[in-house]
Amino acid sequence: MKILRIILYVSIAITFCWLTWWVLPSIAFVYLEEKGKPLPNSGLVMVGYDQSKITGHRVVVSIDSGWSALWAGWPCILVGALAGLGGGFVLGDGARRVFAVDTASKEAIETAKEYETSATLKLAYCKSQEQKLKDGFAKLAAENDALVRQRVEMRKEKDLFENKVKNSDSNELNKAKTAIKRLEKKIDTLKEKSIDD
Repeated sequence: MKILRIILYVSIAITFCWLTWWVLPSIAFVYLEEKGKPLPNSGLVMVGYDQSKITGHRVVVSIDSGWSALWAGWPCILVGALAGLGGGFVLGDGARRVFAVDTASKEAIETAKEYETSATLKLAYCKSQEQKLKDGFAKLAAENDALVRQRVEMRKEKDLFENKVKNSDSNELNKAKTAIKRLEKKIDTLKEKSIDD
């Protein structure tokens, strides 16, 4: 925007110099009397010719030249200024809208990039958390499998131990029965001996 302002100020200064030294010295603003006034005894007259014949005349009241001609032509300047302001307003409004759209577009792009970056970071975080959960579930599944295998092995060992206890109990019982039978036989033999004696 600073460059545009500098260009505007420089162009105004150049226009002022151009008007002062090259344009306005050769421009005059002429005030005329109404049509049909008689020719004066002295003064300026504008005469129209057509094929070397006078077709009409106008009496000149006064002539302004230079900057005074510019001030004398203020209605023309006003019309030009209004046209310039209208055009400038339309062009300025269009430029403002273009700059506003460009600025809004840039801001929207930057915001979208920020959201994209944020979303990418959040997605990466979510993926890492998901991977941690998968690893945790895999570890739990492995531990669960190990516990199930240990439980099966413990049941087998328990069954074996109970079978051994039963077998050892039945063996002890059989040994005790055998010992009782032997003792009964000894008692019987002793009774027989004591009866025989």
